[in-house]
Amino acid sequence: MFLLVEACEDSTVLKIIHFVLQLLKAGIVLVPVALIILGMIDFFKAATSNDESKMKQAVPTFTRRIIGSIIIFLVPALISFAFGLLGSDIKEGYLACIANATPEKILQIKKQEEEELAKKNEEYQKQLAEAKKKNEEAYKTEDKKEQNSDTTFAKSKNVKVLMIGNSKIKRENNSNTTKKHLEGLVKGAGRKISITRVTHGGEKLKTWADEKNPYGKKAYDKIKEKKWDVVILQEQTDASINNKNTLVNSGKKLAKAIRKVNPNAKIIFDAIWPYKNSKKSSNQKKIDANNEAAAKEVNGIVAYAGKAFLKYSGIKNAKEVYSSDKNHASNYGWYLQACVFYAAIFNESPETTGYYGNLDKSQAKTMQKIAAQLQL
Repeated sequence: MFLLVEACEDSTVLKIIHFVLQLLKAGIVLVPVALIILGMIDFFKAATSNDESKMKQAVPTFTRRIIGSIIIFLVPALISFAFGLLGSDIKEGYLACIANATPEKILQIKKQEEEELAKKNEEYQKQLAEAKKKNEEAYKTEDKKEQNSDTTFAKSKNVKVLMIGNSKIKRENNSNTTKKHLEGLVKGAGRKISITRVTHGGEKLKTWADEKNPYGKKAYDKIKEKKWDVVILQEQTDASINNKNTLVNSGKKLAKAIRKVNPNAKIIFDAIWPYKNSKKSSNQKKIDANNEAAAKEVNGIVAYAGKAFLKYSGIKNAKEVYSSDKNHASNYGWYLQACVFYAAIFNESPETTGYYGNLDKSQAKTMQKIAAQLQL
């Protein structure tokens, strides 16, 4: 039954049934007429021959032809009767099949088939597009790993690092000890590093990305100066929280210039910490998310300095990581940021360096461990 119903919903099958029905309709009329005409011709020949035996032969022949004509005429009814014996469902399916085998119905079903085919093709194309998008994202992820996360430097290499940002990289009063601690960690690991900083207090990344701005020109000149192995980009605190699009677009502009000089440069976005008295947890999430979005656009990575602040501050007997202004870091805070930078740059734990920056050794070790957990 189901096969019959499915077949009768196919335009090609219905065309064949329509053709057979037309032949059958023609046969029902033409064959009986032909048989009757042939019978009449037989009678006429027998009558004109004056042969009694031929007359006797003509009668049964004519009778058989009449019976054949009647049978052919009754073929549709016999078929319907036969289907009826098989069950009412099959009979209804047969009748529906006959009803569908009309030029109008076939055209309608053909149109439906074309619409369904177009819909399936559209869905297939959508699936292809989604698969292509997933593949592209997978390739991007692999590229990111190759260019950044898995980038390793030989111990003998003097890694050239450029830092662009504000006072959370370098303060005018030189109280920011991140550079000193990073150099100490690198030396302790038996490595080499050369750090150059382009900074201005409170400056936003969009200023550094603007070539027409004096500070921006300074940044681009420094980018073009040499083939930097690593470039760290740091956004201003409020802008990190509230201006995602500006951070992303500025990062893209600077990354384009950086990669023009060195296509394999590792670009790191410094996800800094919010103000101490602010909603630290929610603001930190915004800072991290916005920097992650910027890093994703340029196949870069994020240095989770702010998240490290938050995690370290939650442990028992933690040292104060904020300075008295509740914005910048204390010496412990700068050391923690340096540990995060080390893990991000070299893709290895600062725990192997043996450098503690004249700080409480147990606290320094805890900070090294937190940096490794967040970055590796």
